[in-house]
Amino acid sequence: MPADLEPQFAKHVLGGQAQVWAEYMKGPKKVEYMAFPRLTALAEAVWTPIARKDFADYRARLDVHSRG
Repeated sequence: MPADLEPQFAKHVLGGQAQVWAEYMKGPKKVEYMAFPRLTALAEAVWTPIARKDFADYRARLDVHSRG
């Protein structure tokens, strides 16, 4: 939740999203290539509890997936 969001509005936030529509990408393979790191970052930001957020750990996990 954004720190500056007034508490009474928090109930209206349903989740997060990662856009890929603001730039030109030639074909589905390029879209997948551009979307994948954004989606991992979104999952990390939305699903990882604040107390467990660790950027170095996230990068290590991303590197493993990037090799696939």
